[in-house]
This record gives sequence, C-alpha cells and structure tokens, in this order.
Amino acid sequence: MAMLVSGIGALLGGGGAAAAGTAAAGAATAGAAAATTAAATTATAATATAGLGTGLSAGTILKGVAGFASAVAGLMGADAQAEQFEMKAEESEMQAHDEQAKGLQRTTGIKRQLMKALGENAVKFAASGQLVGEGVSEDNALTLEERSVQDITVDRADTDARMAMHRARAAGWRRVAGRTRSAGSMGALAGFVGSFG
Repeated sequence: MAMLVSGIGALLGGGGAAAAGTAAAGAATAGAAAATTAAATTATAATATAGLGTGLSAGTILKGVAGFASAVAGLMGADAQAEQFEMKAEESEMQAHDEQAKGLQRTTGIKRQLMKALGENAVKFAASGQLVGEGVSEDNALTLEERSVQDITVDRADTDARMAMHRARAAGWRRVAGRTRSAGSMGALAGFVGSFG
C-alpha cells in the first residue's frame, strides 16, 4: 500500500514537473515571439517613416527648383517686355528732337522767304521810282514782317505741341516699363515663395 501511494506520488510529482517545464518552455517561446514581432514592427515603422521623410524632402526640393526656374523665366520675360517699352520711349524722345529740328528749319525757311520778299518789294518800288522804306514801300515791308512773325509764332506753337506730345508718350512708356519690371519682380517672388508652400 505504501509503495502504491509512493508510486502515485512519484507519478504525480513527475507529471507536475513535466507540466511545469512544458508551461515554462511555452511561456519563453511566446515571449520570444512577441519580442521578435515588436522589433519587426518597430523596424518597419522606422523604415517607412524614413522613406516618407526622404520622399517629402526630395519633392520639396524639386518643387522649389521648379518654382525658382519659373520665377527666373517670368522675371526675364518681364524685363524683356520692359526693354521694349523703353525702346518705344526712346523712339518718342527721338521724334521730339526731330520735331524740334524741323521746327528750326521751318523758322529759318520763313525768315529766308521774308528776306526775299522784302528784297523784291524794295526792287519793285525802286524800279517804279518810289523811295524805298517810305510810304507804300514801308507799309508793304511791315506787312510782310508781321506775316512772317505770325507764321513763325504759329509754327513754333505747333512744334512745341508735337514735341510735348512725343515727350509725354516717352514718359508714359517709361512708366509702363517700370511697372512691368515691378510686376515681374513681385510675380517672380510670389511664385518662388509659393513653391515652398
């Protein structure tokens, strides 16, 4: 009877140790598996985060480069257009100077015509036996001079008006050129800054 109880106890004791050993081994295996899974998950997350960060950085750089190139192109286009407006301003200035030169030529021509008319007037009255510079001869000479002065005055007024018009156009073209450059600079700056937004 004692031997039976002892055998049962030994059997029970051995089985309990085996069960305990089996349980411990299972726990260790589960812990190792959990640790491996956690490490793998952390590594995957870190890799994904690193890859995502690299992609955003490269995209931002490429976008910035494209924005800068677009800004430079826009600025160059605005500058070229402004130069065309400045050329038109220079043309208007040249036309104003040309009008001034033509006005002086016309004034000189009127004065020459006056001198010629006065000479013809003197010859005519001298040929008819009348005194030159007196009476009708003098009246005719004064009339010719007054007409010449009036013609010169009118022509100078017209010349000044045309010169003022050309100079006003030149000033207008310069303002347009300045505004074009300013708008181009502001647009380029806005485009460049916006490319990083």
